[in-house]
Amino acid sequence: MQNVFIDTCVFEKEWFYRGPRIKTLFNAASKGRIRIILPDLTEFEVIKHLESKCEEHDGSGGLHKLDNSMLKDLPEGKKLINGLRSLQSHLKESVTKMFLGELKRASVRRIKIPADLNVLKVIEAYKNREAPFSEKKKEEFPDAFVLETLEEWCEDNNEECTILSKDSDMEHYVSKRLHYMDYEVFVQELIDEEEHITTKLATDILDDNRFVNALTDWTQDVLDNDVYYCAALQIEDINDYFIKNIDIYAEKDDLRLVGYYDDTCVFEIMVTITTEIEVWHPDYDSAYWDSEDHKYYFLDDNVKDTVKSELIIPVEISADMNGILIDVESINNGDRMKEREILSSFSGSWN
Repeated sequence: MQNVFIDTCVFEKEWFYRGPRIKTLFNAASKGRIRIILPDLTEFEVIKHLESKCEEHDGSGGLHKLDNSMLKDLPEGKKLINGLRSLQSHLKESVTKMFLGELKRASVRRIKIPADLNVLKVIEAYKNREAPFSEKKKEEFPDAFVLETLEEWCEDNNEECTILSKDSDMEHYVSKRLHYMDYEVFVQELIDEEEHITTKLATDILDDNRFVNALTDWTQDVLDNDVYYCAALQIEDINDYFIKNIDIYAEKDDLRLVGYYDDTCVFEIMVTITTEIEVWHPDYDSAYWDSEDHKYYFLDDNVKDTVKSELIIPVEISADMNGILIDVESINNGDRMKEREILSSFSGSWN
């Protein structure tokens, strides 16, 4: 059975236990196709990162605002605030428990850092800036201890292990028993045998109303900000704007299977979303100064410009084996689009 070690950066990139690729790895391990080796130091690191993410998204900022709002004086407001506090206190514990449950389901093989670990070897690597140390990353001691732990485990058990990572320093680590591999490439090899599913399900998924509706709602939300149109048209104020004609383009041949677990297929596809936005604003070319009122007026205070937007984003979709859409897993990798990205998507007669 092939041994694999999953680097901390992979857990982070794959939302710890929710991403399609990490689920594919866990599923393969649960079926005995691979064996996941997890040093206790890596487990500790991953849980700390997971807890840190919980603190970022636990609503602490919002709770502080609620505490200082009129809501706290109302019975319903107090109930809401207390409910959020209770949620906060259990959030870390709950997600950690879910993560540990996934490790158990995948029959992950935990190993401890040995008491007699060859620390001198790690120190020599540090002095010589050998991987995982480098000029840019001079304090990679956790990675170094983990790699040495894996080395000794492999040596003691006459095994080899594949290092799944995206870390370039891990890639440059030289070993006879540890072999680096880009984790996305490894997962793709695991699911290549299921590639025939893509053609079978592609048309059904992309024609599903929930796919179109999810992307339409996302586009409406992303473009719903008058600041963008003031910046694009280089004006100070607008009267109103209307987001319309949202068209979604995706080629079924571009649908790529990126995860397969528990009879669920996860696909990734690049989607092009074109939109027209009608922007109504004063005609600044018709502005004149009124010396009595000491302000500008406009001869025409409501003209229309049309802003066109073209967004190209990755979308992850999950479906069952019958082609029935289960969910749109993520849009734009779950990241909020930055203002500069949105402005760069705009075009029109005004620019």
